[in-house]
Amino acid sequence: MSHSKKIEIITPENISLQLELASVADRTAAFLLDVMILFLLSSLFLGFLFVTQLILFAPLLVTSVAIIVLFILWNGYFIFFELKSGRSPGKKSHRFKVIQEDGTALSVGSIYVRNLLREIEVWIPLRMVFIASMASSLSQIWFVVAFSWVFIGVLFPYFDKKNRRLGDIVAGTVVVVMPDFMLEKELAEESLSKEKEEQQTDTISFTPEMLDIYGKKELEALEDILRKHKTMQYDSQKKLILDVAKKIQKKIGYEKEVPSRQALLFLEKFYQAQRKCLEQKLIHGKSLTRKKWK
Repeated sequence: MSHSKKIEIITPENISLQLELASVADRTAAFLLDVMILFLLSSLFLGFLFVTQLILFAPLLVTSVAIIVLFILWNGYFIFFELKSGRSPGKKSHRFKVIQEDGTALSVGSIYVRNLLREIEVWIPLRMVFIASMASSLSQIWFVVAFSWVFIGVLFPYFDKKNRRLGDIVAGTVVVVMPDFMLEKELAEESLSKEKEEQQTDTISFTPEMLDIYGKKELEALEDILRKHKTMQYDSQKKLILDVAKKIQKKIGYEKEVPSRQALLFLEKFYQAQRKCLEQKLIHGKSLTRKKWK
């Protein structure tokens, strides 16, 4: 029986969530799939350059273009997909996703850092291994140094309790397994109740006094929860949404009964109303901080 590692994430609402960490072996498999895709793209590009070279006969120009484009491709590939969805095609095939270790939204800076550090962790030593193996004039010590560099980089996550590579540690990120948070039965139930919930949407409304309690910081925390809840297991997702909805209802004095199935709808409506309220305050030059009661 396998025992997968878990990581505890504390949301801004102080709710604890348990997420499964991606294993090192599975992360390696996902990475190799990405490398295969990159090799295919690189081969197509180099084939195009070869034809261009035959036509233009400009080896220096073609070589310079190849170096620049391949560098951008092999580093930009991961950055592009992680900026888009937090996961490359290789990670997506294994249901992995990169998240911020502290539970906040994945930042652009973290994505750049973790991926550009891969150049130091992987690509530079691999180039050294290739060059040292092809150039007989180079000392064998260069091959040993480069190979050891790669070997250490590969083994490093095995000794980290969160399966992180160096880039993850510096960027403050971890790779987690995307759970099947919504079963087919639940999807069917959601579909059947969707029309009914849409009809009841107008019953959820807020008074100016209710919207005057929370400020910009609390709105950002709610936005973060609404953005991340779909990455959780269904039970964790349901518990989070219900707990947050109840806390907000109690805090703002919302007396209407909100059915459990409408908890998410309640939060989305509150977020929209709260954001609109704060935008109006900003227009009129009022404070966006949380109101303090005596």
